[in-house]
Amino acid sequence: AVENLDKLDEIVPQVRALGARHTAYGVEDRDYETVGEALLWTLEKALSREFTAPTRQAWATVYNLLAETMKEGGRQSAEAVAMNVKK
Repeated sequence: AVENLDKLDEIVPQVRALGARHTAYGVEDRDYETVGEALLWTLEKALSREFTAPTRQAWATVYNLLAETMKEGGRQSAEAVAMNVKK
């Protein structure tokens, strides 16, 4: 996903589908916050001084964009399932 940020229109459907699968696995919205914190902590430890404030902000922004897109995909999937159950 990071390598294709210049092609957001192309990857958004894939990221939404990934979110739908994660929802099916039992991932909840609050889990994305935990993963985001772990990602930033890991990058900080691995990159040390190279993990500057602007770098941290860039990664946080990218992660939040991807996480929100995945959560949206999960909600859409849950809504589709609920609609089919009502039929």
